[in-house]
Amino acid sequence: MLRPYQRSAVDGLLEAHRGGKTPLCVMATGTGKTHVFVEYARLARKRVMIVAERSEIVMQAHQKVVSVGETCDMEMGPSWSSESMFAPKFICASIQTLNAKYRYARRMNRFDWKQFGLIVIDEAHHAVAGSYLRLIETAQRHNPDIKIMGVT
Repeated sequence: MLRPYQRSAVDGLLEAHRGGKTPLCVMATGTGKTHVFVEYARLARKRVMIVAERSEIVMQAHQKVVSVGETCDMEMGPSWSSESMFAPKFICASIQTLNAKYRYARRMNRFDWKQFGLIVIDEAHHAVAGSYLRLIETAQRHNPDIKIMGVT
C-alpha cells in the first residue's frame, strides 16, 4: 500500500516514460523510494533489472521485491541470476558485478537485453560513472526501447 505522495511519484514516472523521457525520482531518506520503484517496476510487461553500487542496497531492493510476491534473482559476486527459459522477472544486481570480466566480455553481456523493459538505477547520482554508462550503452545497443529510471 503506497502513501499518497508515493502514488503520485509512481504516476509521475509513468507519465515521464510515456512522454519519452528518462525520469529521475528524488526522495528524502526514509520516504520509501524503494517502495516507489518496486511498485513502478511491477507495472513493466518485460523483465526489470535494479542496479545499485553497494551490496546493502542491492539486498534491500531484493528483499522488497520478494516481499511483494515477485520472483527475483541476484547478480552479485558469486550469485548468478538464472537466465533459463523460466528466468525471473526481476534481477537485483551490483554495478561492479555487471562490469566484471566474464570469459571474454563483461558479465552484463550474458543477458538478452531484448527481454528487459526497464533498468532502475538506485542511488542514481552515481550513474555518470563509466561503469553505469557502459551498462546503459550495452542495454540500449541491444534493445533501443529499454526504459531507464533513476532514483536517489
